[in-house]
Amino acid sequence: MIVLLNFILAGCGLIDSLHSDSLRLHVIDKEIRMKQGSTTVTFNISIVNKSDSSLLLYNFNVDPDIAFREEAFFCNSKIAARGVIFVYDYHMKDLYARKSRIHDVAGYNSMTEEKLKNKLNESRLKFRDSSQIVKRGEQLVLTKKADLKNVQLTRGIYYLKFIYSSGEYTSNMVSEKDMSEDKAKYRVRIFKGCISSGVVRLIVE
Repeated sequence: MIVLLNFILAGCGLIDSLHSDSLRLHVIDKEIRMKQGSTTVTFNISIVNKSDSSLLLYNFNVDPDIAFREEAFFCNSKIAARGVIFVYDYHMKDLYARKSRIHDVAGYNSMTEEKLKNKLNESRLKFRDSSQIVKRGEQLVLTKKADLKNVQLTRGIYYLKFIYSSGEYTSNMVSEKDMSEDKAKYRVRIFKGCISSGVVRLIVE
């Protein structure tokens, strides 16, 4: 029998990553259900800080992206902070999104240099404003929502996993000055690493 509810941290060897037992993430729901034709899935997560410091997770409180490539692409030492949903079929084969979220953000119209600059500035502001602080010893329960419209799901049993990763390119979205201000203001460490919820069953009815 496959145990689906034993969720642990998945260390990914990121620079300045914490010890593997410092931050734990799991999906609380025993299983997640959605109607065929629906594009949105909602689930609850628990995140526990077992380190000796309060931690700041940039870009955590946004709807996670749907994976369009393998896990190693998102869970690496360079990636800018983001949450990602992985969907697998019954045989644990990856079901990637047919396009990345950048298509939805930028659209298909031509982008001028000015429009691109404005989009980037908006993204940087949202990136920092969407941070989550997890205090030392704290356990948070949060609700996450993901749009699965770019993954074709028919009726059946699937599996879902949520990861959060933050690497070196986070500094491209938040300046060193702003990071220093955040650390001093909130008395936190900036989390760098990769945490994984493990898999939970997703049933499309």
